[in-house]
Amino acid sequence: NNGSGGLAITTNNPGHCARSAEIALNNSGSNVQLYQRNVPLNAGTRYRLRFMARASSNVTVPVYLHKDSAPYTDYGLSQSFDLTTGWQSFATEFTATGFSGAVSNGRLRFWLAGAPNNTTLLFDNIVLEEADTVAPSPTPESTATPTSTATTVVVNQPPTADAGSDQTVTDSDNSGSESIILNGSASSDADGSITGYSWSSDTGVAIPDGVSPTADFPVGVHTVTLTVIDDDGAQDTATVMITVSAASVSTSTPTEEPTAIPTEMPTEMPTETPGSTPTPSADPCNDAATNMIRNPSFEDAKNNWLFYNNGSGGLAITTDTPGHCTRSAEVALNNSGSNVQLYQRNVALDAGTRYRFRFMARASSNVAVPVYLHKDSGPYTDYGLNESFNLTTGWQSFSTEFTATGFSGSVNNGRLRFWLAGVPNNTTLFFDNIVLEEAE
Repeated sequence: NNGSGGLAITTNNPGHCARSAEIALNNSGSNVQLYQRNVPLNAGTRYRLRFMARASSNVTVPVYLHKDSAPYTDYGLSQSFDLTTGWQSFATEFTATGFSGAVSNGRLRFWLAGAPNNTTLLFDNIVLEEADTVAPSPTPESTATPTSTATTVVVNQPPTADAGSDQTVTDSDNSGSESIILNGSASSDADGSITGYSWSSDTGVAIPDGVSPTADFPVGVHTVTLTVIDDDGAQDTATVMITVSAASVSTSTPTEEPTAIPTEMPTEMPTETPGSTPTPSADPCNDAATNMIRNPSFEDAKNNWLFYNNGSGGLAITTDTPGHCTRSAEVALNNSGSNVQLYQRNVALDAGTRYRFRFMARASSNVAVPVYLHKDSGPYTDYGLNESFNLTTGWQSFSTEFTATGFSGSVNNGRLRFWLAGVPNNTTLFFDNIVLEEAE
């Protein structure tokens, strides 16, 4: 019961033997059922269901026998029974359908969602048997009235789910995601009404329940599943594809994989040397042929870089005291969310190759920043770089080496990610001269 109330066993005036089931519905929800699972059946066999029941007021109770799990196939029993305030014995017959051979996955379900609030229902002596079995007469001590066999069969038609048309949008502001309105309004139920709409995504996006919820989808392709349930508990599902494309920031093709022999670089990189700016190389501000990172010093503004924050704050390019050349990236985190990242996609790597990763950074206060290199899409396989760096208020140069793992051959689907979700609110971070190269 997704409302309030519950099931108890009572010895007060049972219908058969010493006890009966008592269900008190203080607030009848949209999904209320008394049921038993793992009921065995043989296809094509004629069965008889009989039971005793009464209620605190006259009420109609549908009874079903169907597959215990989705798609909840009807196994032949779908019938309503009219309960009164006195014990009655009910019986009906049906033929097991909807499967072949033998099953043991049936669910016998008394559907109580239509019962008024503050109703009490009692059930006893529930029997499912092959129809050629002779049903016993009531024992002399039974208070039950003579058997009343229902003759009207109401077969519930399952609902039809419709998740709407596929949607393709562009992440026009380079935030890393787009807000999408889903639409399940075309879903229908031929013989009743739909009481529930639930949504799920194969990429783990959190989607609220409802006919037309709104959710934020990161850049990528998402398969979204809508599940609807009708007022008789039957369900149906439908899917819709949501594609969020990254904004086109450059007409150039991705950087080619580095040559086997990189240009000469210093054999050692200093670590944590606050306040110093590296001595420029012969061509310090242009991308080196050996660097797998494009636009490493942000001289080409935000091109090839993406920023996402589900809190508030953003990425800007500043010329104020850069660490290298004339510009650096400035990330202002007014309200640091649970998913905050500065990242670059389509990073090329060769399996088993040793790489050196180096960059410059500072922050408005001391803070630790983890950096990762992993597959750009699910399951986000670790490609070998997973390390945290301690930023201070002065520029520092950081360097580390790692071996590319988690794949074979060559890939160009790496994501280099500065993970900023743990950074305190109202912190500003600066990044510059980000280099990924083979370590000779």
